[in-house]
Amino acid sequence: MFYLYIILMFCSAMVFITNRKKLPVSFWYLEILLCLTIPKELFTHSLHINGKDNYLYIYNHIFQTAEIVIISLLYYHTYSIKSNKKIVEICLLSYLPISFYLLFFYEIPHAGKNNINYNLLIEGFLFVIYSLFYLSELFIYPINGDLWKLSFFWINMGVLFYYAGSFFQLPIYYYFFKKDPILAKQLNLINHILNYFLYLFFIIGFSCKENKA
Repeated sequence: MFYLYIILMFCSAMVFITNRKKLPVSFWYLEILLCLTIPKELFTHSLHINGKDNYLYIYNHIFQTAEIVIISLLYYHTYSIKSNKKIVEICLLSYLPISFYLLFFYEIPHAGKNNINYNLLIEGFLFVIYSLFYLSELFIYPINGDLWKLSFFWINMGVLFYYAGSFFQLPIYYYFFKKDPILAKQLNLINHILNYFLYLFFIIGFSCKENKA
């Protein structure tokens, strides 16, 4: 399942490279994200198969922090309404000190333990909020033409689908991990499926040909 995930990431990167001139300029944030995600996933997978899981929480936390910054900037430059941009600024400035606190006073001291990934929960909450605000803009300022041809619409739906699912899947996973670790690992299959849909939505979004700044 991991290799299918990697294949989908590479496919989304290839589609992006092919159509990058016809995509919104703000999509360069997604280019940065893909360049970080692919080597990160390969690296953390190698740590896992070599039994070095103690370091995974720390590496994942650092990556998630970078991911939140990048996606926040993407939405900031995509929003049309100034109040929505302000919300991104407030969320990002509020999140950064929380991230550093969690890293140095929670993740590092408890490395190797299967503790709740609060950073991922915060990430899911923020991205769901960002996604819903973007959809609200589409209702307030309807676009001219077909919605399904709008590249960021698909990116947004992928973000909403994945992070809304993860936001609810993660607490369920930790709940069952204490009672039945085998069942919890089976439930983790949900996260793999969510990842597949995320990059399928990315591929659709990158396939849209629009000339938009």
